[in-house]
Amino acid sequence: MKERGDMVAQISLRIEDDVKKRAEEACADIGLSLSAAITIY
Repeated sequence: MKERGDMVAQISLRIEDDVKKRAEEACADIGLSLSAAITIY
C-alpha cells in the first residue's frame, strides 16, 4: 500500500468562469482554497 506522500496525480478540467468563482467563494467561506477542497474530496 502506498503512503500518502507517494500518491501523485494531476487532473485538468475546464469549467465556466462563474462556476469557478462561486466555488472559490464557497470554499473561502469555510477557510479553504479550491485546491485544498478538491484534495480533501
